[in-house]
Amino acid sequence: MNTEQWLDNYTKWLRAQYTITHFKDSDEINTPFLNTLDDNIRFYVSQLSGNKIKLDDDGETLNNIYMMGIDISLSHRELLLNSILKEFSIDLLDDVLSISGSPSQFPEMKQRLISAILRIDDFTMFKKRDISKLFFEELYSYLDKNDFGGLPEYQVSGQSGNNYKIDYVISQNHKENKGLRLIEFQNRISFDQVVIAAYKFNDIAQINPNKIDPSIIYNDLENRPPKKALKVAKDTGIHLYPSSNKEALESIK
Repeated sequence: MNTEQWLDNYTKWLRAQYTITHFKDSDEINTPFLNTLDDNIRFYVSQLSGNKIKLDDDGETLNNIYMMGIDISLSHRELLLNSILKEFSIDLLDDVLSISGSPSQFPEMKQRLISAILRIDDFTMFKKRDISKLFFEELYSYLDKNDFGGLPEYQVSGQSGNNYKIDYVISQNHKENKGLRLIEFQNRISFDQVVIAAYKFNDIAQINPNKIDPSIIYNDLENRPPKKALKVAKDTGIHLYPSSNKEALESIK
């Protein structure tokens, strides 16, 4: 086997995949590496004072993540982001990833920047791999930060003797004539899920001496309620709220 020759051939092939576009203040380098959107990863090279250069992604990496609706301000994600930046010695300013050094360090800087971009781009896998869990986390975080004043994962009994863990419960507000607000979260709303919620809410209402106000907050970025689900919700008095409509969510308080 001529492994050294194969490696040389690969290196020549890889170099041929890079393209450069010259601008007034920087050069854009288009790489053969793909991000989660199947776009080629690009970075920019610019000259700094003191015979130094800077490589940056022009904010594209984090902008792609924001575009997919992923909140990286949640504590565990922010810690992971900072860990990646530290590992590859990458600077972050105004959502732009960058690294600076002398021209002789270009190969190493380029490798570190691309490695960091690929690692951070993996944040999008959160949405594919565990989107339901993240939807719940982000919704709980929103309700907490905006002082909805409810209790998460509250246990309520029904007439059947079953105990139900309701995702979020807000106590009665006699002043505004609001009953006990029982709120279910549904990442992918469906006819079956609404029917199950309807049975649960009805079972609880049978032994609750006070008025209850049932609701479902669903992830409208994933899907919309089917017509049959809308009819069940209407017939059983369940309010449906798309999670992206924050003005509508405020009416739950």
